[in-house]
Amino acid sequence: MQTLERRFLSSSQVRAILPTHFSSSPGTLCGYSATYNRLSNDLGGFVERIASTAFDNSLRAGDDVCCNFNHDNNYILGRVKNGTLRLRSDAVGLHNECDLPDTSYARDLLTSVQRRDVTDQSFAFQVEDEDWDTMDDPDNRGTRIPVRTLRSVRLIDTAFVVQPAYPGTSVSTTDPTGADRSFEQLFPDGLPKEIRSRVGADVRALYEQRRDRRRRLVNSVLSI
Repeated sequence: MQTLERRFLSSSQVRAILPTHFSSSPGTLCGYSATYNRLSNDLGGFVERIASTAFDNSLRAGDDVCCNFNHDNNYILGRVKNGTLRLRSDAVGLHNECDLPDTSYARDLLTSVQRRDVTDQSFAFQVEDEDWDTMDDPDNRGTRIPVRTLRSVRLIDTAFVVQPAYPGTSVSTTDPTGADRSFEQLFPDGLPKEIRSRVGADVRALYEQRRDRRRRLVNSVLSI
């Protein structure tokens, strides 16, 4: 069974467009769900990048990807099969355009995007092909950290999301894969076996430990 994972992109150039392809739609939202060849922050003993080939198979096959709000299928915004969601890969990353339905939650989201209350996106995926390497660990001088490159993934959905700040602070992450999200948000089905084999079985404890260390550093800067 393939494991579901999610990654989050802050300040992903989400914007509203009027008019839309569908006359009944209140507007169209567009932006980047993923960006290529950027290293994430520490995801709990490893870092990650998305290769420019990552979504080629899903796009070529015309997979019926859905777009929703906060990865909640009760708040569907569009989908590939009926043309209300359009996906393309360019030099920057995975770009989408979503014609919103004429529903109360979609109109609320459109207003939130126009006000810049919602500026972020996310995508859910299952890995088809990946590479592993190592690099110097920026948090631990003299050691190496695994680097995971997503070469090909099956795209499950894209989502417009509310990006939370660090708990207890007013600072939000700008990490392209949302490293400061909770463990459950990044790995809703649990940690994939391939990652466990690379970084050890107790990766969740390591993830929480390093996240707490970053949070303490942010708090100490804010208190100055």
